[in-house]
This record gives sequence, structure tokens and C-alpha cells, in this order.
Amino acid sequence: MTRSVATEERRRLTPTLVILVVACSFSFAAIVTFAFADDYHTNCVGHGYLHGASQTDGSFFSRVEGGCGSGSRRCDIYVYGSYVGGLSVGDATCNAWSREWGNYTECASTAHTKFLPYFNEHVHKASNWCG
Repeated sequence: MTRSVATEERRRLTPTLVILVVACSFSFAAIVTFAFADDYHTNCVGHGYLHGASQTDGSFFSRVEGGCGSGSRRCDIYVYGSYVGGLSVGDATCNAWSREWGNYTECASTAHTKFLPYFNEHVHKASNWCG
């Protein structure tokens, strides 16, 4: 009986299964990293959260740059997790300015950006994030 239990254990931990588990772990880590990105980065086009002249003056942007290809761009602003406003454009720069909807605390704000078919919506935090 001990031999069949040991054989059953070896079947569960095949090299293929171990490789698959490791690959899935790295994939999941990459997804989590990109789901909550800091400030601004480039994935086909530059996009994210942009401060105005100061990180405390209440003027900031959610932006998806133009170029790289055609598709639908979306840039939204959230403050303390609540939607404030945003834009949706085609083949142009999407540039939502916070002051279009009021005067908000920058450190508690996020930019939600999307450019289909190149990347799905994800969140960019202010570099002085306090939320």
C-alpha cells in the first residue's frame, strides 16, 4: 500500500505540472503589476496620471496619448474611489483635466485609462498617493 501512495504522489507532481504552476504564478504577478500602475507608463502609447504644475494645486490629468494605431481611448478621473468625470475619444489624445469637474485633492485621485484593442482599463495613482 505504501508503494501505491508514493506512486500516486509522484503522478501529481509531474515536471509539466510544476512548470505550469510556475508560469501561471509569473503571469498572475504581471497582471497584478499592470492592474495598478503608478503615475504614467507606455504600453503602445504613453498613458496615466499626470500632475499639473504642482502635486498639490488640484490640477491633474488622466491621459492616453495619440499614435501607435487606431482604437477607442478612454480616460477617467476618480477621487477617493468615486467617479468624477472622463472622456472617450477615437484616434486622438484623450486628455481629461480635473478642473473640468471641480477642484480635488490630487493625492487621493486616480486616472483610469483604456485604449482598445491595445490595453484594457487599469488604474494609475498619483505619485504622492495618500488615498
